[in-house]
Amino acid sequence: IFIISFQVFPQKGFNPPKLEFQQLNDGLAGNIVNSVLQDHQGYVWVGTNNGLNRFDGTKFELFEHNKKDTTSLPTNRVIDIYEDKDLNLWISTNAGLVRFNRDNNNFERLSNREQGKISFDESNILCMIADNKKRLWLGTDKGLQKFNAKTGDIEHYAIKHLNTNVTDNAVFAINLDKKGRLWLGTQSGINLFYSEENKLVFPKDENGNSIGSWQVNDIYIDTNEDIW
Repeated sequence: IFIISFQVFPQKGFNPPKLEFQQLNDGLAGNIVNSVLQDHQGYVWVGTNNGLNRFDGTKFELFEHNKKDTTSLPTNRVIDIYEDKDLNLWISTNAGLVRFNRDNNNFERLSNREQGKISFDESNILCMIADNKKRLWLGTDKGLQKFNAKTGDIEHYAIKHLNTNVTDNAVFAINLDKKGRLWLGTQSGINLFYSEENKLVFPKDENGNSIGSWQVNDIYIDTNEDIW
């Protein structure tokens, strides 16, 4: 993993920013990085195929699966990391969802069927975001899921059933605009989901044309509510 720092100074002509690269290999669990997040405490969390790393600015701490410890990660493949407004740190893996317990430095597994915990579909959780009602929306390789952390209720949405023009259920990216609408990146392009109506549509431009049909892997909404 590399840390890139740069400064940009506005000028009349374009001058490329000065980039500084710092390579961080010592202590990193693997070379394949799936997700990176800096939490409210300043820690940088790095999800890899070989475990979860926490970087404090000096060194890495590794969290990994231990089959004898039910408070460890359920698997070493960490796909996404997300911190909600209540400062819950959520980690998605190819074996379910966990919540990090900062007091005990371990994990609460939310997909352990054997212990009667909250159960999710057997799917890879690829992305996630929380809405204003504190519901956690999960994009998986089998569709969209809505999770209520307080009640433990889970609702599954098959993308292909909501919009017959979508060719696959996988949701690769998810974001939320100021109107509470969910923007989903799928194999069939970008989709707009109205959660209160359970309605999924292809957004169109001012001329009524759909916005592409290629696979969308990430979605960014800037301060002007422009979608990238």
